[in-house]
Amino acid sequence: MWLDRRRPGAATVAVFAALGCSSSPSVPRFHPTTAPGDTPLSQLTPDEIHMVCEEEARYDVDVSSSPRGIEATCLAVGWSEASGFAGQEQHLGPGVEPSTAALQKACADLEAGCLRNPPAPFFVDPCAQASAIVLDGCAGTLAQYAACQSDLEARRVTRTPPCSRIAAPAEPAPAPTDAGPPAPEPQPASCVAFWASCPPLADKTLESPP
Repeated sequence: MWLDRRRPGAATVAVFAALGCSSSPSVPRFHPTTAPGDTPLSQLTPDEIHMVCEEEARYDVDVSSSPRGIEATCLAVGWSEASGFAGQEQHLGPGVEPSTAALQKACADLEAGCLRNPPAPFFVDPCAQASAIVLDGCAGTLAQYAACQSDLEARRVTRTPPCSRIAAPAEPAPAPTDAGPPAPEPQPASCVAFWASCPPLADKTLESPP
């Protein structure tokens, strides 16, 4: 399963940054066992790189299957369906003007329904090409890589605010012509440090295509 934990959409960045969402210690951490934690990634063999990638893929599924991961999935379902036009039509009724209270109730109802019957994690093996990744010059260690991936997963499953924070859309203001793109979401400090020490994996993971 390959989840892009690094680059959420612009709207997601704007909403979640404004709400100040943060990570939670209840999210499982990634502890690969293929090699000692102080091993630089440049010293891993192609087979070991593939094994670490498979460990990471299993970790992703474990996080998504954890209580915190299931909560995050179902909360995201509630937000997505309730705040989208299709969700308003289906859950609020055709032609009904969505109020903040109605959207919050729709979001909560969708979240509760999802929690009663949570979807199974979607798994696609992302590691078929992992052994082809060239990590020459990567001084970052396996432990540093694992810390970065753990922090990215923690952010992924804790960034969605509760349904009580959803609000009916206000009349949009004209966008300034020189507004430019939204500022990117800050990356975890562990990832900034690791990527600086490992140019071949800058802003990437072993689950990304080489």
